[in-house]
Parts: sequence; C-alpha cells; structure tokens
Amino acid sequence: MKEDTNNGDYDKNIEYHTQKLKQYPNFATSYNDIGMAYLNRGCANNNADDYQQAIAMFTKAINMDHNFVEAYINRGVVYRYKGEYDEAIENYTCAIRLDEEISSHIIDHFFVSFRLSLAYLNCGVVYYEKGEHNKAIECWEAAVRINPNNTDAKFNLEQAQKRQ
Repeated sequence: MKEDTNNGDYDKNIEYHTQKLKQYPNFATSYNDIGMAYLNRGCANNNADDYQQAIAMFTKAINMDHNFVEAYINRGVVYRYKGEYDEAIENYTCAIRLDEEISSHIIDHFFVSFRLSLAYLNCGVVYYEKGEHNKAIECWEAAVRINPNNTDAKFNLEQAQKRQ
C-alpha cells in the first residue's frame, strides 16, 4: 500500500522521499520522487533553491535511466516555471521522442498515450508563452489527436484558435 504523502506539508514530504532514497539509491524513481517533492515545495513557495534541487534530482534520475520519460517531463515543468523555455522545450521534446519510440513496441498504449499527450500539452504551453502560437497549436493538436480526453489541450487549442 502506498502512503499518502501529498498532504501539503512539503518538508515532511521531502523528508519521506529522502528516507526512501536512502533505502533505494539505485532506483531512478527514487530520485524522480524526491524531485517532485522539491518541485511541489518550490511551486508553493516560488523558491528558486527548491527548483534547482528538483532539477538536480530529475537529472540524476535521467542519468540512471535515459528512457525515464516522466523525469524529462518533470524537469521540463521546472524549467518552464523558471522561465527557461528552451530547456523546457528540449526536455519535452526528449519525452515525446522517447514515448513515440516506446509506443511502437508495446501492446497497452493507454499510459504511453497519456504521457505523450501531457508532454505535447506542456510543450504547447511553453511555445505559447514564448509567443510562438503556431507551434503551440501544433502541439495541442497532437495532444488531442493522441488523447482525445485531454481536456486541457482541447481548451488551450480552442482558445488559441479563437485568437488567430
């Protein structure tokens, strides 16, 4: 049974994942989990140090597993929050490339299509924030094509198309 650690107490959440990391230092998911804990605290407090810690943890996860799509997506989120749009796009693009490669080799596409759609959604947001609206629309179209239930991508796409 998985413990509920998403209770808003960010310090306890980081401590929990740090202890888990000590137990499982050779698992990339341990680094990703602690990265998420730092990301959540960084978002809550707009704390640049937490963002840097999150990036460091996601990078360790990626170094341990170069195919760890979630870590690329998560690192992209941090870069976006920091306003480092090119780095965010680079991470989302890596996630997209990996998931497109993976999807051709698996039978159950649900999880991969969800993740792939999320990467396109996030990439579209960054392009939109950069003022590259056509690229944003392309990303959101891809997100909706891959996962028609991605309501965020649908909404963003509809709003962007109305503004054209």
